[in-house]
Amino acid sequence: MNSPTSVIADESRLLQLHELECAYLRAQSAQREAQACADVEGEADAWLALSNAQIAISEIRAALASAKRAAELYCRLGDLPGQVRALTATAYTATLLRRNTEALETAFLGAKLNDQLPNGPSRVASYTYLGVSLLWTYNYARADQVLKAAIWLADELEEVKVAVHPRVNRACAEVLYQLARRAQKNQAPRVTRLAGLIEDYQRLVEPVPALAHEETDSLALVLADWCAALCAVWADDVDLAKTYAQRCGSRTAQLPKPTWHSAMALWARAEISWHEQDWPAAEAYIQDFVTQAEACENEQLVAQGYLVQNQIFAAQQKYDQAHRSLCWLRSRDLAVQREIVDHAEELAAIRLDLILNTHSSCVAGVEGRG
Repeated sequence: MNSPTSVIADESRLLQLHELECAYLRAQSAQREAQACADVEGEADAWLALSNAQIAISEIRAALASAKRAAELYCRLGDLPGQVRALTATAYTATLLRRNTEALETAFLGAKLNDQLPNGPSRVASYTYLGVSLLWTYNYARADQVLKAAIWLADELEEVKVAVHPRVNRACAEVLYQLARRAQKNQAPRVTRLAGLIEDYQRLVEPVPALAHEETDSLALVLADWCAALCAVWADDVDLAKTYAQRCGSRTAQLPKPTWHSAMALWARAEISWHEQDWPAAEAYIQDFVTQAEACENEQLVAQGYLVQNQIFAAQQKYDQAHRSLCWLRSRDLAVQREIVDHAEELAAIRLDLILNTHSSCVAGVEGRG
């Protein structure tokens, strides 16, 4: 049987090589083998590896379940670093599924547990995903504060790769804040602060072009290009916006299977077409974006897509179609809420079993002493 360390190393190598299905099957096999041998440590590592592989093939709901199982096993082992990694994966996947309360609670727990460990990439990741979880609860100021802390922790490590993600996510947070202002207050997005955040990121990455050849970092670059495309089009620099949108799409064209990152170029092109008042293209791009985000199980992007679609229709005074977009959004909201209720019932059953087992053990202990 593979050691836990080799399972994780093999999976990481396969994902870097875009051997997604192979990574998934290896992790699945390792989990079954470890479970059959009652190897709890190996099973925990295999569940976490399986979660990462499921994220890569856009099975986000399955990835959330796998990450939570890994966290449970690491907790049983008293493996704090392992538990933190699993909680980070749980927070990330719960966020994508718009289970915002679960994501936020998990992200806070992961960050606080990580504070007990020496600073390292895992701690930076915990704070980054805490910031992202806060962002999707619309607490933009708090999200920015946490992402700044993640950047500070990353800079202490003096590793460019580690410092990439919190900076990109801070720029994404500003984009989403400006989108919320546009949707709620009908105000044009402001680009001054966003341009500064993008410049900060670009200063870090441009001297290290090799980052673009690694999958994890190239996906961060997809988001960076998306931010830059929206910033440019909002600043009326359409040619620059098209350059970034093209680059955004080119980065994901090499992936063996579409992920939610692959949809970001569609969103950028929808914004550009809206700016140019090319309404048929804007409508087509944003509909394709919603379809791909839904296929990749990213409920946050599905919701954002319907909001942008509503605004594109409203800008053309197509109010019936704009209303229909909001109805579709409401339908997605209800589906998400049903998933949350089902999860809460499942979690209550697990906790009830734990309480009853603990109670039985205590009673047996008392009777034994008697």
